[in-house]
Amino acid sequence: RPSSMRILSVIPLYGSPQRLMIKNGRLYYRDFGSGVGIVDVSTPTMPYLAGAFRTGSPVYSFTVKDSLLYTVTLDTFYIVNPRNPFSPDIIHAIYFGGVSMPSNVLVDVPDYRAFILSSNSTRAKLYIYDLTSPLGPTLLDTVDIDCSGLGYVAEMKYIGHDRLLMTFSDRGIRIYDVVNPHSVSLVDEASFDYIRRIFVRDTILFANDGNRLLVIKISPDDTMQLLETFDIPYVSYLWGGIYVHPPYAFLSEGSYLFVVNVSEYAGVTEQAMLPEIAKITVSPNPFNKACRISLSGITEPAVMKIISIDGRVVQRIAVSHSGTYYWRPADDVSSGVYEVVVESSGGMVAKKVAFIK
Repeated sequence: RPSSMRILSVIPLYGSPQRLMIKNGRLYYRDFGSGVGIVDVSTPTMPYLAGAFRTGSPVYSFTVKDSLLYTVTLDTFYIVNPRNPFSPDIIHAIYFGGVSMPSNVLVDVPDYRAFILSSNSTRAKLYIYDLTSPLGPTLLDTVDIDCSGLGYVAEMKYIGHDRLLMTFSDRGIRIYDVVNPHSVSLVDEASFDYIRRIFVRDTILFANDGNRLLVIKISPDDTMQLLETFDIPYVSYLWGGIYVHPPYAFLSEGSYLFVVNVSEYAGVTEQAMLPEIAKITVSPNPFNKACRISLSGITEPAVMKIISIDGRVVQRIAVSHSGTYYWRPADDVSSGVYEVVVESSGGMVAKKVAFIK
């Protein structure tokens, strides 16, 4: 049957871009030689390069959560505030070591935990950190994983329900139970070969196989079923990365960024994305004791976050409908510029507000 997928835009990227992720209207990609590049994709048909975080050494992997950038080099874990994409600030830098002569280093931050994995062709070491302390990450435990016959770990992703999915460079996909950091166990494995880059949304796994985008369903019993393949023209291998932000999939083959419509599998339709999920107005702005946050266009449950300039979430407010909400900062909230961010499965909108005590 004809595919519903189609390419919407293509732009050149620099520095061998790999590993894509989108947060708050920005696409982040790994520039292996020097850091993490940042592209503004708030308008998918007109993306542009906005800035970068430079480490001075090769970056292997990264993720973004609650407006903070988490990235790893050969042996160091960085927590970064990318609010200003031209000059991001380092909050913490933690040395973790890793295995000898690693082929890959990966990081994922699904909740209060950070998972860092260093691997070569025979073994891998998983580091599990607790991120709740403002003083910095606390190491919970390290876990050794045997990679013999599989190759190094090419990709790692937390898929919910205390499950960690790993793909291997030669063959195989494994799912591990990480509910207990002191006793990580293998749950299941599948025989898909040469899958390097992945993205998981709900029960759908998007992955690459050469120049093809694979759509795979993960069943509750952890088995996997191939639903569709889609060929990307003019390229031989999609080794750069995959990220799905409904209804679009963003893919990189090393020099270009492809934007593909995947609304049939991404859980929302293209029409549901337009217009944006909400419009925000804040008054007074700046304010002294409390401000009114008026939302329009809310069509589904959402979460409102008040985020400080250093990336901290100072308050969360559940949003169920359009209307007026109030933010009354706690006594320990300092004066400054904050961002009101409203997120749902359909998208994200944001508005800056100044608080003056």
